[in-house]
Amino acid sequence: MNESVCPRRVITTTERMKLESCLSLADLCRELGLQQQYVLELASEAEKFYTTFDRPKRSGGTRPICASEGRLKSFQRTLLSGVLSRYPMPQHVHGCVKGRSTATNAREHVNQDVVLNIDLSDFFGSIHFDSIRQIYQDIFSFDDGASRTLSQLTTFKNRLPQGAPTSPALANLAALELDLAIIQVCTQALSDENFSYSRYVDDITISGSNSIVELLPQVHQAIERNGFRAHPQKTRILRKSTRQWVTGMVVNQKLSPPKTVIRKVRQHLYYCQRYGIKDHCETHGTNPAAFLAKLRGCIGYIRMTRPELADEFTELLKAVNPESVEGDSIEEHNLKFLKEAITEECFVRFIYKQTQCQVAPAELLLDDDGNIQLRAFQLQPEPGWRYFVLTDISALEFPSKPLL
Repeated sequence: MNESVCPRRVITTTERMKLESCLSLADLCRELGLQQQYVLELASEAEKFYTTFDRPKRSGGTRPICASEGRLKSFQRTLLSGVLSRYPMPQHVHGCVKGRSTATNAREHVNQDVVLNIDLSDFFGSIHFDSIRQIYQDIFSFDDGASRTLSQLTTFKNRLPQGAPTSPALANLAALELDLAIIQVCTQALSDENFSYSRYVDDITISGSNSIVELLPQVHQAIERNGFRAHPQKTRILRKSTRQWVTGMVVNQKLSPPKTVIRKVRQHLYYCQRYGIKDHCETHGTNPAAFLAKLRGCIGYIRMTRPELADEFTELLKAVNPESVEGDSIEEHNLKFLKEAITEECFVRFIYKQTQCQVAPAELLLDDDGNIQLRAFQLQPEPGWRYFVLTDISALEFPSKPLL
């Protein structure tokens, strides 16, 4: 036998059955109602459909964004709804999962001795083409050809782009092995102790007894073994004697908005019941429409962490002014919308005091007067950090593409 020629490997029955059960690109196109040739051509020129820019970070500096657009973005949305979103995410994954939020993530870590927060550095950029191709093959059972084509359609310059509709779902899938590795570290070391683990996109939280602090070196090793890096300046050890934050919410005893907000809302509702909205507003020199808008906004703020209390306040408000409550108010809708934009790090457009603005939302704040404010980096009309009062925001929407 010629030694330069490798002998042909015999394919086992199991391997043959697996190959026969794999889905082709043609199968996918039939399922999504697309022409195969169209998808192949789109994959060959996918990189032309990206816009790159820097988005200001809440902690300072900027983060590079590669946003897909046009026909590619449309395809990615179809792929997300038709394929990627059908995978049932484990309960410990909360970011970019329908029905879960920063609140459900924080709720996992209420009333613990220690809360350990670890941020992953360059989370999306750490996930490469081959990892995405493996996801399509192993999780969704596509053959090699379809997996490579889909990877071309959902990566940019061989990495997962932060700014494509499919990227959060793919990032969650790529990090599942990391989740299991960290959970295994904790399970083996804390066999007789309870602990909680969750991940919100690139934000990992572990909570439990004081023993979890000793596991930090092993957790960092597990992160590195799985191709990620922990941000060296964003690992926080929060003990019960300090304020424990998880994805922006306090978890020391229970999830709750500031007591001052609850007290003010309850007080306003009491006086409205006793004296009527008109007299109460006259006493404070406030316009009734503006007062009600602010009150609904505060109730929406409370709803993020205390929905049962928000329901109670909504019923009280409805009793004093039935016309003020018809489903979600505009203020509550805007609050939910902005919360999602902050979480997903998206740009938004709105009209503020008759001026069209485009901003990168950073955080929602409550001032001493009970006004909910949005802190954001304004891109248009003039760049710079600004504060926007929620009740003065109208026509809120996600832009189709950034205006730079």
